[in-house]
Amino acid sequence: MIPASHTCPDYWALEYAGYLFAAHYSHKKTNWICIDQHAESLSSSTSSQSYLYPTEVECGSISCSRTYGGYIQDKEMTCAVCRPNNDRFSTVYTHWGKNQCKSSTRQLYSGFAAGGYYNHAGSGANTLCLPSEVTFAEHTGTSQDGALLYGYEYYTSGYGLTSSSYQQVHLKEVPCSVCENINSFTSLTVYGKFRCPAGYNIDYHGYVFSSSNSDKKGQYVCVDNQAESYPNSQGSMWHHSMSTVYWESRNSVHTMYQAV
Repeated sequence: MIPASHTCPDYWALEYAGYLFAAHYSHKKTNWICIDQHAESLSSSTSSQSYLYPTEVECGSISCSRTYGGYIQDKEMTCAVCRPNNDRFSTVYTHWGKNQCKSSTRQLYSGFAAGGYYNHAGSGANTLCLPSEVTFAEHTGTSQDGALLYGYEYYTSGYGLTSSSYQQVHLKEVPCSVCENINSFTSLTVYGKFRCPAGYNIDYHGYVFSSSNSDKKGQYVCVDNQAESYPNSQGSMWHHSMSTVYWESRNSVHTMYQAV
């Protein structure tokens, strides 16, 4: 699923386009999911105690301007579900903390990390990689305050990571790249190690990041050990922060199983 888009990358075909939905920001968290723009209902559906709401952009945490990706306050977020348009096999993964994919992979898109506000009980728990250029469709243009989407920033100072790479990105926006590895059967992230299992090749290694233990629930992600900031990061602009998780083993590695 590609958030903030109604189209697919080159060599990929559109399965369906829709809108990003999650729980109301004041309810309990769900995952962000892509609901078809031609949504249907079950014929036997009755009233429910679980609801999904369209997702709106929150500027300030996401830099909103025509020259900065085109994100606009309170507009409803689009999404696209895509598939490879031929019979090749490949794996797709998100490279957290980097503006570009490795040269050995194909970059589908790059952008920045986003999710729910750190102190909101609801919206989505999973971390999204938003593309640097947004595509909007139908929208109200006014605040409806259903599910709310905020940008992520690093919070590394004082949390055990002393390398200059991590200290230089403190309070800066978190970049991400969505990468395709051709002729790879599967991929996985290994937590607590810097090495790959037998038969796998390392793609990158780093440290496990998530929300603080005092914040609302977030997703664990492996951030590259040579972390970068998103271009033109202002620092302390964004309202949602990522901080290192409080575990003894914080190493992680993203690996690929390659065809022989």
